[in-house]
Amino acid sequence: FWGIVIQAYLKDSLSDVKKLVQFAKTRSVPFTVRLVKGAYWDYETVVFKQRNWEVPVYVNKSETDFNYENCLYELLKNHSYIKTAVASHNVRSISVAMVLARQFGIPQNGLKSKCFLEWPTLLKKP
Repeated sequence: FWGIVIQAYLKDSLSDVKKLVQFAKTRSVPFTVRLVKGAYWDYETVVFKQRNWEVPVYVNKSETDFNYENCLYELLKNHSYIKTAVASHNVRSISVAMVLARQFGIPQNGLKSKCFLEWPTLLKKP
């Protein structure tokens, strides 16, 4: 068992996902991709700007969210080749993952979720 993390706030992450899917199709054993939004946005933007380098991350959260959903789509569409672990505490992102899983016929136990502590609170009915 092995896996990799894709950070959706990186501008090249969708391209990386597509490459990983192609690689997964050449293997007889699927591996896991854990999709996260990203954790080092402040550091990456500050350091890259200080060095006058092109910032490798999306500067608007909405762009990251859109890219996260596009990455989810690619990963879940190819669920027979690659396993996806959804890492988010965002209700919209979780909902999109659940809808896509249903759309692609992924059984409920076929979608891994890396739940943060907030999930149970966020998903409780009022």
